[in-house]
Amino acid sequence: MIEILRQSDLGKIAHYPHPVFERIRKNVTFMDAAYGADRTRDGDGGLELVFESEAELQPFLQTLPWGDSPETAEEIHPNFIHAIYIISNDRSISVSLPKKWATKSMLEVLEQCNGSF
Repeated sequence: MIEILRQSDLGKIAHYPHPVFERIRKNVTFMDAAYGADRTRDGDGGLELVFESEAELQPFLQTLPWGDSPETAEEIHPNFIHAIYIISNDRSISVSLPKKWATKSMLEVLEQCNGSF
């Protein structure tokens, strides 16, 4: 799993398809502007996670206080999705992963959102 906390971390995902990279870049740019580029992993603003194996997903989902209930989801590249989990008023965790690893909840929200925010 790749953690992206600020724009300086974006080099970690340079090898991903352009639409995936751009979606994450936009989110991180927003968080940097709204919460500061010096925020911490567990502080306000949140972070981006890019899952590189299916095995990484379940342990992550078990750490979420509300369980696997993303606020929104969108398909950002063929068979690649982006979902946002709201942790509190000032914190979210955004995840990007291949659609084939998505949970039932992610797919339901994706269908409800029709792939748009």
